[in-house]
Amino acid sequence: MSSKTEADNQPTCDLTGMDTQPGECTIRIDFGYGSTRDGEEYKFNVCDNAGQMFLKYMNNMYSNGKNIRHNVIKNLFTMGGNVDIP
Repeated sequence: MSSKTEADNQPTCDLTGMDTQPGECTIRIDFGYGSTRDGEEYKFNVCDNAGQMFLKYMNNMYSNGKNIRHNVIKNLFTMGGNVDIP
């Protein structure tokens, strides 16, 4: 699904068409049982800017006192909970 220009095989953002680095930002959405989109999966390879905009949008949707830090998957870079909120 990764968008690439045919001329030079440069990866591009699925949303903006801007050139990206391989693996720069991937957004994955999986719908499960109970959803009207049950079984559908989406994968977007996007530029860093689009990824930051997505995080900001999601963070602004919280209405329960939480923020995106509550959904960070722990890895080498996020072990200390040091995640910036966009």
